[in-house]
Amino acid sequence: MTSRWDDLFADLEGQLAAHRRAELEDEVAERVRIERARIGLADRLAAHLDRRLTLRTADGGTVTGDLRELGSDWARLEAERAHLVLPLAAVHGVLGLGPRSRPGEGDVRRRITWGTVLRGLSRDRLPVRVALVTGHVLEGRVERVLADHLDLVVGHEAREALAVESVVLSAVCWISGREE
Repeated sequence: MTSRWDDLFADLEGQLAAHRRAELEDEVAERVRIERARIGLADRLAAHLDRRLTLRTADGGTVTGDLRELGSDWARLEAERAHLVLPLAAVHGVLGLGPRSRPGEGDVRRRITWGTVLRGLSRDRLPVRVALVTGHVLEGRVERVLADHLDLVVGHEAREALAVESVVLSAVCWISGREE
C-alpha cells in the first residue's frame, strides 16, 4: 500500500513541477514578446552603425550606404558618391539588419531630430537635392524650415531666376548634397 501512495504523490509532484515549468516558460515567452514590442526601428538601426544597409524608401526606390549617424527620427547614410539624410518615416524597409537592437535613451545624438537636421542645412546654405515621395527630385538650398514644411530656393545658376518652392516635410524622402 505504501508504494501505491508513494506512486500517487510522486505522480502529483511530477505533474505540479511540469505545470510550474510550463507556466514559467509561458511567462518568459510573454516577457520576451513584450520587450520586443518596445523595440523601434531606430533602436535596431542604432545597433548597426557603420554597417552597409539598403533602405527601401517611400518613393519606391532604394538607397544603399554605410549608416553613419542616427537621430530619433532620421538617419545619415554615406553612399558611394553622396551623403544622404532621410526621415525614418520615409523608410519602408531595411535590408541588412541583424536581430540586435540598442535603445537610445540618454544618447545625445538620438535626441537630434529631423527638424534640427533641416535647420542645420538651412543655416549652412548647402546646395541639396531633395527627393520627394512622388519620385520628383528638386535642387536648391533650404531657405527656412517651418512647422510642417520647408522653403527651398530652386535655381542655383547665377543667370537663373530664383524661385522658392514650399515642400511639405512629410513629402521628403531623402536629401543629399549636390555638386556645384
